[in-house]
Amino acid sequence: MNIPVVVLFLICTNALSQFSPLHIYYFVSQEEITLSGTKNTQCKETSKWSDDDIAKGNNYNMTFVITKYKNRNFCFNDGRYNNADYKVEIGTIESKNGDSYPAFKIHPPSKIRTKFLASQTLVYFSFPSDDVKKFGHLMVLSQEEKILL
Repeated sequence: MNIPVVVLFLICTNALSQFSPLHIYYFVSQEEITLSGTKNTQCKETSKWSDDDIAKGNNYNMTFVITKYKNRNFCFNDGRYNNADYKVEIGTIESKNGDSYPAFKIHPPSKIRTKFLASQTLVYFSFPSDDVKKFGHLMVLSQEEKILL
């Protein structure tokens, strides 16, 4: 069942300029996964990030990264000071006229911190090239990590 998307986070910047305001776009889910959001952190080199906590989409990948606490070299990832377990849908947004663009639909975390939020969650995207992980930070989730999708 296609459900109209109210707000959608897009990865393809060239596609964004091609959207027609006269068409309604729908998110079509092709796969659902859960990313812990705790295995990859700013405290590790990107080359050491866990492959099993990366969503693999069409032509790009996505992962969540735990931030350093107050720019110190420590990342909380045990659930006391960070949120975890994000459902991610991999799919496309499509219009009735046949336009289709790759997209991720990100849901709020299912595990909420037990204390205050010390380590935030960042969303990182990569465009794989010769199996080299090249991630770029595009978005910081809000303090409450509420995402409208």
